[in-house]
Amino acid sequence: MHETLLNKYAINHIGYYVKDLELACREHSALFGSGPFFYLGEHTMTSIARGREYEYTSRAAFGQFGDLQIEFIQVISDNPSAYKEMERFGLNHFSIWVDNVDSAIEEFENAGYEIAMRLKSSGGAEIIYFDGVEKWGHYLEVSAPAEGMYEYFKKAAEDWDGSEPYRRLNMGK
Repeated sequence: MHETLLNKYAINHIGYYVKDLELACREHSALFGSGPFFYLGEHTMTSIARGREYEYTSRAAFGQFGDLQIEFIQVISDNPSAYKEMERFGLNHFSIWVDNVDSAIEEFENAGYEIAMRLKSSGGAEIIYFDGVEKWGHYLEVSAPAEGMYEYFKKAAEDWDGSEPYRRLNMGK
């Protein structure tokens, strides 16, 4: 296979914008057998959406569906974001990990993708959302690898019996 902008990176998760975080996790788990889902408490961070700075407050949960991580995001704030901008709930983005975020930004911009939103996660990771909505119906999220969290969720799913599909994140255990 020849290398292109996207196939040189692996998709590590699919993100959904949801109205009710807990309900989305429980329903996805019941239908697909995905999970368990670990939710993070409400957090506020500074984001830059379409070039303007805003406070952004959300809740998120992560779980596994085989090797693919599933993320659900419930936005609490009313400020512009790559979630509210789509004006619908559902598939919002797929995510790729890159070793050099600045190089990836340059690659995506050179390929015609505009930055819709950029933020720093509560853990300090820079996350960039490129606008692929017109072409693909969703955003493209780019960030540095978060392998520790990925492995934590994947390990939790390995011998999971389907009980407690919605759990508070506690990586110390």
